[in-house]
Amino acid sequence: SRRWRGRCVSAQPLCPDIDSAQDRNVSLHGNATCDGRWHADRHEGEPARGSGALPHRNPAGRHRARTHPGTARRHRVLGVARGQAKGSEPNGHDARDLAWLGLVGMADQVRPGTSELMGQLHEAGIQTIMLTGDQKATAAAVSERIGLNGRGKVEIVDGPDLEAMTSDELARSARRAQAFSRVSPAQKLQIVRSLQEAGITVAMVGDGVNDGPALKAADVGIAIGEQQSMNAAREIADVIIHTGGLGGLATAIETGRTTHRNIRKTIRYLVSTNLSEVLLVLAGTSVGIGAPLSPMQLLWINLISDVLPGIGLAMEAPESDILRHAPKEGDTAILRRKEIGRLAAQSAIMSGGAIAVSLFGASRHGLDSPTTRTMTFESLVMAQLLHAITSRSESHSIFDRSPRQPNHALSLILGGSMAVQAGCLLMPFVRRLLGIAPMTGTDAIITLAGGTLPFLVMEWMKSRRDTAEGELVWTRE
Repeated sequence: SRRWRGRCVSAQPLCPDIDSAQDRNVSLHGNATCDGRWHADRHEGEPARGSGALPHRNPAGRHRARTHPGTARRHRVLGVARGQAKGSEPNGHDARDLAWLGLVGMADQVRPGTSELMGQLHEAGIQTIMLTGDQKATAAAVSERIGLNGRGKVEIVDGPDLEAMTSDELARSARRAQAFSRVSPAQKLQIVRSLQEAGITVAMVGDGVNDGPALKAADVGIAIGEQQSMNAAREIADVIIHTGGLGGLATAIETGRTTHRNIRKTIRYLVSTNLSEVLLVLAGTSVGIGAPLSPMQLLWINLISDVLPGIGLAMEAPESDILRHAPKEGDTAILRRKEIGRLAAQSAIMSGGAIAVSLFGASRHGLDSPTTRTMTFESLVMAQLLHAITSRSESHSIFDRSPRQPNHALSLILGGSMAVQAGCLLMPFVRRLLGIAPMTGTDAIITLAGGTLPFLVMEWMKSRRDTAEGELVWTRE
């Protein structure tokens, strides 16, 4: 017979992870001798289930009793048997009538940082559920070590018990349990769908082909790693974390929430600033003093105080408490009803400051004076640029003692925009283009007050609120 030199020459079934009908996974390894013998009957989960093919073995109950202490210590238990190939090389038919040799316990190490990750996920308001093919005792030991349910007791449902459950019982178990042991790929899919039917948004994390059906069915499928064995998971997943392992999951959640929050900040800023321009024009025409701003001035405002600060807000770094807020539902509106009222109030404050400056200028220079328009124009631009600072957070105020992480991009944009706005008064060509005129010292002071007072008022109003972003901070019981 041939010399196989210890290499694996066959594996039965070819894709054991997704063959729920198989009782065992078998890998055939050649012997280093020429006697045609081979060994290795590998069982994952309950070794006693695969012992039906072994003529020389202890009773199944004794195998189960012997493997339990190992699984309780987070050991993966493999059964090893020996047989003789009937041909030149072993095949699937040779995985029968084997002589039992014994059990091998392998420590299935928990990935570093898993316990810390569980704490971060729980702090973020995310319920964690473990689906594993290992035995219940192993699942219990691992769950306790990583803090799967915080400091509380972990409830585990065994895969064979799921087979006898009705759909309603499965749904209740899926919502109640924190871990499922000895589950097949089909059962993983059932659990995901049961959670979804209960109205729960499900994110599935997987790294193998047996996770494929559940990854595809989940609301968010997440694949972790770059190993060749997880190509199927990467093709199906919605999110792929290449580096950082499980620790990258918390970073991905933080990045996703920050992106969503920055989009909301930018939209709120654009809505409030544009609405302030509308209110200013409506107020001027309604009281019979005409439009306080010319069309060219409105176009300039859209360029200087709308587009550029919005870009700066989109580059905001994650807030320190981003993971302490309750997760949002997938269909949550970008602007909630109560936020629309708040934005309207902010717009009214900004336009109110500009109207007050316009009325003061009209009393000194007349309604149609270029100086009056200049004062109104400059005060509104300043109020809108400062409003970008207010839009950075709905909870943190400039009056708070705790410092905020700086946004260098936004600071650079605001500084540059204010410098350009001040330069408009010094360049004759720009003055003619925008229809503005030089101001006296008194006019400049009033204009400065009309631009900064709305900012201070809104910051004071923010400091009076007790909630962040209009949401309740998540706390675990």
